Amino acid sequence: MGAYEMFVTLAREWKDQYSPREVADKVKRFHHFFQINRHKMTTMTPSLHMEDYSPDDNRFDLRPFCYFPFYKSWQSRKIDEAVEKMESVAREKAEAKTKRSELDID
Repeated sequence: MGAYEMFVTLAREWKDQYSPREVADKVKRFHHFFQINRHKMTTMTPSLHMEDYSPDDNRFDLRPFCYFPFYKSWQSRKIDEAVEKMESVAREKAEAKTKRSELDID
């Protein structure tokens, strides 16, 4: 799951606890620090293999370890656009609710 998909999923699951902007900040912070620290995994020494069933020793880990800055990425821009869209929809719903309540009072 990439950063954008993570944001969409967590925004849906955490809608009662956090605002979309807070979820976006958490996701961006997670991916920022993941990218900063990913290169440290490449320095792991291979595991000692004493048995035939020994697990993978990170020799064949093909995940990238050098990343472009996250704040310049496509995913970061998409998250920002989604937050703006979610906030504008919430704002419009609140305005419509206010207008309906004003009409009910009159």
